[in-house]
Order: sequence, then structure tokens, then C-alpha cells
Amino acid sequence: MAIAFVINGVADIENAIAFVIFVIVLFINGVADIENAIAFVIFAIVLFIHGVAKVDFVDANVIFTEAFVILANANVIFTEAFVISAMLATMLSLCFCDIRSR
Repeated sequence: MAIAFVINGVADIENAIAFVIFVIVLFINGVADIENAIAFVIFAIVLFIHGVAKVDFVDANVIFTEAFVILANANVIFTEAFVISAMLATMLSLCFCDIRSR
């Protein structure tokens, strides 16, 4: 819905900020993955090439893009932590099986 607003040039700076807040909440809840985020950034670039967005919205989107990079880095760190904890859980379960077999 927010993307459709931007395509039609209807969205103003307040709606753009609300959309950014929604995306940040989405990342905090861990719903969005890196592929979807990259697709959104590619869409934003296409949008600006076509010159649909206002100048105020462009400024807001630059700030959002910087925030997106920080969120993407945090998401990568979280993923690495998840892999490490999965490996630890596997090792612990293997140790537990080894103890029970003795």
C-alpha cells in the first residue's frame, strides 16, 4: 500500500516516515530477510530513476538507506549468532547422546 502511494506520487514526508518506522519494526521482529530488503532498495532506486518521488522524500529516503545498512549489518550479526548457537546446541545434544550411550 505504501509502495503504491509512492508510485502515484501521493505520499508526503509524514507517510514516508511512517513507512520507514514500519520497516524498522519489521526488522526488529525478524520478519524481513536480507533478500526482501535488497529488493526494496532496488525498487527505491528504480523509483528515483523515474523521478516520481519528491525532493523531500528523496532526503528522507537517503536517511532511511543509511538506517537500512545499519539494520542489515545487525541482521547479519544476528544470523551468525544464531548459527553459532545452533552449532552449540548440536554439540551439546551429541555430548548428551554420547553420555547416555555409555
